[in-house]
Amino acid sequence: MGFSHNRPNPSRCCFVCLDCGKAVGAPVNWKKGRRLGAGGFGQVFKCHDLDTGRDLAVKEVSVACSLETATKVIAFLPLLSGFPG
Repeated sequence: MGFSHNRPNPSRCCFVCLDCGKAVGAPVNWKKGRRLGAGGFGQVFKCHDLDTGRDLAVKEVSVACSLETATKVIAFLPLLSGFPG
Protein backbone atom coordinates (compact mmCIF):
# COMPACT_ATOMS: atom_id res chain seq x y z
CA MET A 1 0.00 0.00 0.00
CA GLY A 2 1.28 3.45 -0.84
CA PHE A 3 1.24 6.68 1.08
CA SER A 4 0.17 10.22 0.27
CA HIS A 5 2.49 13.13 -0.31
CA ASN A 6 1.42 16.73 0.02
CA ARG A 7 4.42 18.59 -1.35
CA PRO A 8 7.06 16.40 -2.97
CA ASN A 9 10.55 17.83 -3.22
CA PRO A 10 10.72 18.89 -6.91
CA SER A 11 14.51 18.57 -6.93
CA ARG A 12 14.18 14.82 -6.21
CA CYS A 13 11.07 13.83 -8.21
CA CYS A 14 9.86 13.82 -11.78
CA PHE A 15 6.32 12.86 -12.77
CA VAL A 16 5.31 11.31 -16.11
CA CYS A 17 1.74 10.60 -17.24
CA LEU A 18 1.34 6.87 -17.87
CA ASP A 19 -1.33 7.46 -20.53
CA CYS A 20 0.57 9.89 -22.78
CA GLY A 21 4.19 9.50 -21.61
CA LYS A 22 4.68 13.24 -21.14
CA ALA A 23 6.25 14.90 -18.14
CA VAL A 24 3.70 16.63 -15.93
CA GLY A 25 3.92 19.02 -13.01
CA ALA A 26 4.09 17.58 -9.53
CA PRO A 27 0.60 16.88 -8.21
CA VAL A 28 -0.38 18.37 -4.86
CA ASN A 29 -2.06 15.22 -3.52
CA TRP A 30 -0.92 11.83 -4.71
CA LYS A 31 -0.73 8.26 -3.52
CA LYS A 32 2.40 6.23 -4.10
CA GLY A 33 1.88 2.74 -5.48
CA ARG A 34 4.05 -0.23 -6.38
CA ARG A 35 7.64 0.07 -7.49
CA LEU A 36 8.03 -0.20 -11.26
CA GLY A 37 11.82 -0.31 -11.34
CA ALA A 38 15.09 0.99 -10.00
CA GLY A 39 18.49 1.96 -11.25
CA GLY A 40 21.65 3.77 -10.29
CA PHE A 41 19.92 7.12 -9.96
CA GLY A 42 16.87 6.13 -7.95
CA GLN A 43 13.55 4.32 -8.14
CA VAL A 44 10.37 4.62 -10.25
CA PHE A 45 6.95 4.12 -8.69
CA LYS A 46 3.43 4.09 -10.04
CA CYS A 47 1.35 6.78 -8.36
CA HIS A 48 -2.16 8.17 -8.54
CA ASP A 49 -3.02 11.88 -8.63
CA LEU A 50 -5.86 12.11 -6.12
CA ASP A 51 -7.10 15.44 -7.54
CA THR A 52 -7.29 14.55 -11.26
CA GLY A 53 -7.57 10.76 -11.16
CA ARG A 54 -4.54 10.33 -13.45
CA ASP A 55 -2.10 7.46 -13.08
CA LEU A 56 1.49 8.69 -13.13
CA ALA A 57 4.99 7.36 -12.78
CA VAL A 58 7.24 9.16 -10.32
CA LYS A 59 11.01 8.96 -10.51
CA GLU A 60 12.53 9.57 -7.09
CA VAL A 61 16.13 10.50 -7.67
CA SER A 62 18.63 9.25 -5.11
CA VAL A 63 20.13 11.92 -2.87
CA ALA A 64 23.53 10.37 -3.52
CA CYS A 65 23.70 11.60 -7.13
CA SER A 66 24.64 15.17 -8.00
CA LEU A 67 22.10 17.82 -8.99
CA GLU A 68 23.65 17.91 -12.48
CA THR A 69 23.21 14.15 -12.91
CA ALA A 70 19.67 14.26 -11.54
CA THR A 71 18.75 17.04 -13.98
CA LYS A 72 20.05 14.98 -16.91
CA VAL A 73 18.09 11.90 -15.80
CA ILE A 74 14.88 13.88 -15.32
CA ALA A 75 15.24 15.50 -18.76
CA PHE A 76 15.55 12.01 -20.31
CA LEU A 77 12.39 10.56 -18.70
CA PRO A 78 9.85 11.84 -21.26
CA LEU A 79 11.70 9.84 -23.93
CA LEU A 80 10.61 6.65 -22.15
CA SER A 81 6.96 7.05 -23.18
CA GLY A 82 6.97 3.64 -24.88
CA PHE A 83 8.32 1.90 -21.79
CA PRO A 84 5.98 -0.90 -20.71
CA GLY A 85 4.57 -0.76 -17.24
